[in-house]
Amino acid sequence: MGKNIELVDIDEKIKDKLRKFLPAESSVANPIDLLGDAKEDRYAKTLKIIGKDASIGAVICVLTPQDQTPVEKIARKIISFKSKTEKTVVTVFIGGDRVKKAIKKLKENGIPNYTFPDRAVIALDNYYKWSIRKNNLSVGLEENINMARKEKVEEIIKRAKGEGRKALYFSEAKEVMSFYGIKSVESMDVAQLHNSCSDVCYPVVLKVDSDKVLHKTDKKGLVLNIKNQEELTEAIAEMKNNFPSERLIVQPMASRQTEIILGIKKDPIFGPIVVYGLGGIYTEVFNMVDFLVPPASVIEIKQNILASKIGFLFRETRGQSPYNIEEFSQIISGISFFAREVETISEFDINPLLVYNNGQAAVAVDIKVIL
Repeated sequence: MGKNIELVDIDEKIKDKLRKFLPAESSVANPIDLLGDAKEDRYAKTLKIIGKDASIGAVICVLTPQDQTPVEKIARKIISFKSKTEKTVVTVFIGGDRVKKAIKKLKENGIPNYTFPDRAVIALDNYYKWSIRKNNLSVGLEENINMARKEKVEEIIKRAKGEGRKALYFSEAKEVMSFYGIKSVESMDVAQLHNSCSDVCYPVVLKVDSDKVLHKTDKKGLVLNIKNQEELTEAIAEMKNNFPSERLIVQPMASRQTEIILGIKKDPIFGPIVVYGLGGIYTEVFNMVDFLVPPASVIEIKQNILASKIGFLFRETRGQSPYNIEEFSQIISGISFFAREVETISEFDINPLLVYNNGQAAVAVDIKVIL
């Protein structure tokens, strides 16, 4: 398959500037050869000169060090160049343990390293194709950005931050998700029960709803399948003792069939990325997750889902009815818009989202919005 990116024909004026300090044996054509004895100053001068050429959109720095090569100093010069340019910069540092520290430093500063030059070229070509597609697609999807919705969500976040909280309460997160077409399980603050549990429809779940207790299962801030008023009263008393002054909520015990995790991760290059896969307590065990880079149309989302690790759920498998891909595509689309519209959150996930293949609507059970 052909590449969309091409090697730049370096301008003669640039070549003349390079010839003034590079050894006579060096090549100033593309690719530029600094020779094996190059120190950090040679890299710095070369990058500074080519950095002024507007026709160059990306730079690949290839290093195969000799004994005297100052690998980490060269890495620092590349990092310095990257901080001052809008050009895409990637590296190909080859040398095992000899380059390990430098690669780590490069990655910490947003510069990816590849094991071979061809992989760097493929990555840059894919990135270029994606950026073109994103720009073209954004023109159509940008019209769908809902400013009124965005302002409502930001007001909820602003209020939570004003109270000194690092996360939204479930009731707030539920309201936010409703703006994006995602149904969440019903919830009631224990304080609203007025010391009486008789009006609750059992079985129920009791949870801690606090920005200080984000992993409820690990911290024993979750009690499942409470069957009657006596059990709920006892569970509330014990949880209040374990989590004094924290907010507690009661939710109906939703029937479980398949659990999905949905989230947003922020990538320094691609921005917010939607993550989805098998959820529940085994998320990290199975690690069956896939990624989607917004913006994306519903058709593209559907294609992404079918090609994902959980695509089998949405096809008939051994007599099992497929799950509703139309519904799930719309949910992913909602998360995609949430990711693009709300940039003030640091972390987000729904785990689990309960999905069904019997006509029952998908529902979010636990929602984490970290500010």
